[in-house]
Amino acid sequence: MSRIPDDIDYLWRQYLSEKATAGELDRLFRYIRDTGNDSLHAAAIRKHLSGYKGIEHWSAATQSDIVANILQRYKNKDLPASQLSETQLSAVQLPEVLLPQPELPETQAQAANTRRLVIRRWMSYAAAVIFIVITVAVYSIYRQPGPGDAASADVAAAVPADVEPGKEGALLTLADGTVIVLDGLDDGLVASQGGANVVLNEGQLAYDAKGNDPARVVYNVISTPKGRQFHIQLPDGTHAWLNSASSIRFPSTFIGKERVVDITGEIYFEVAKNKEASFKVQINEDASVEVLGTHFNVNAYEDEGSIQTTLLEGAVRMRFASQTESLTPGQRARTVGQGMVVDKSPNLDQIMAWTKGLFIFDDDDVYTVMRQLERWYDIQVRFEGERTEKQYNGKIQRNLKLSQILKVLEGVGIHVRLEGERMLVVST
Repeated sequence: MSRIPDDIDYLWRQYLSEKATAGELDRLFRYIRDTGNDSLHAAAIRKHLSGYKGIEHWSAATQSDIVANILQRYKNKDLPASQLSETQLSAVQLPEVLLPQPELPETQAQAANTRRLVIRRWMSYAAAVIFIVITVAVYSIYRQPGPGDAASADVAAAVPADVEPGKEGALLTLADGTVIVLDGLDDGLVASQGGANVVLNEGQLAYDAKGNDPARVVYNVISTPKGRQFHIQLPDGTHAWLNSASSIRFPSTFIGKERVVDITGEIYFEVAKNKEASFKVQINEDASVEVLGTHFNVNAYEDEGSIQTTLLEGAVRMRFASQTESLTPGQRARTVGQGMVVDKSPNLDQIMAWTKGLFIFDDDDVYTVMRQLERWYDIQVRFEGERTEKQYNGKIQRNLKLSQILKVLEGVGIHVRLEGERMLVVST
């Protein structure tokens, strides 16, 4: 084996420890593309992977798959790193390695009452839409089945027809009740509503308000079915991102000293500043959020049992029943019974994961996990067996097919099977 050149060795060490600068990333990708010597890169990757805790649980075949997959994905990358901006290079997403923890002795397991995943961070080159999910379960997808793969084959056989992940799309309901399916619609003018032109541009809907005549104001609704998410710019310039199974009702033009929208489901807002007109999110008769200009997320799914508002920037007030709470950035207000509590340091990465193409689980039970999968994959879930209190931690890309998700779940001890096309049965 040839000696690993110092520069290649250094660049892989920086890359795998997530310390690489934009220039170092650019240099590394050029090396991969131009040197034509995969063995040197493979040796460097193996060398620096050896320090990862948990690697002893990976088979030699899995380690080889990891190395080959990294090299192949980046060799096939069409967009040279030199064409990416500093911001794009630094804005990489960091999915995590999901490995099942070795079984604890029964007494320890009972004390912990938690089945965890050994988590290691990994790097994906988001600007080139490349995702590397290093997990024993997921990597079996890319390998040809061998004699020891009977269990994986059984899981695959349980999936009669694969289910694609959710995608961009929504329904627009106009004031007269007309429903327009926005999935795959060509860019351009969609409709004219109450003095505003409704324009679709690269998957984003925008309302271009032409006046402030109250007599012409009408109300529209954007709704995302299960398996869809969508981005809209409201008439005042506010941006709203809708998670699956969500909706927002708003006027064609905001009039007066208050901008009010009604929502269901989960929506992330970046509110346009307007000191003359506050922005109000009405959730139901008992709950609302009031702001001037800010970034915040509202989760109001009925099946979650709690309304949650998380503030990222600015200031908001959340009202529920007779209680009002003011939040500062990084805090979350959530309803509990007939009142509210404020969490001073919630897991913001988990809360905002859906806006970054991820599922993140943080001490979540299997029922919470499955509710998210139900909405994103447009499936139904049925549980068999007694209720379990086991908890799970980890990160999964939202762009995986359902069959890939099932392999990940099986790998961490969640036993599932797909009946028909849309019924997922979970054995607890």
